[in-house]
Amino acid sequence: MPWYTFQTPATAPSQAAFAQLWSTVLFRSREACLFGGAATPRGQLCYMGVPEGAEDLVMDFLNTHRAMPLHGVPEETEVELLVGDEARAKALWEERITCSRENPEGCAMCSG
Repeated sequence: MPWYTFQTPATAPSQAAFAQLWSTVLFRSREACLFGGAATPRGQLCYMGVPEGAEDLVMDFLNTHRAMPLHGVPEETEVELLVGDEARAKALWEERITCSRENPEGCAMCSG
């Protein structure tokens, strides 16, 4: 499952704007999730998990936010679920960061 990270500026749309993205067919998938992480001087860090093979469907969104593939474990792993199926999203995030800590180079999930 590909993961991306990006920052939203302090003046960025609210969580409601992200929720609109999730009303699309793609994000009815339980595998899609968006987390908010640490606030930085440049904005809030976000982490987005996309169902396998679905990146093409959100390429405009990823480009707009200048999203980059997430590699390794972010320094700040305290996150808040912004959008997604809560139980499934939390399980996916925990799997993602645990795998990254234990084997950052060898996991297909972590390395994309």
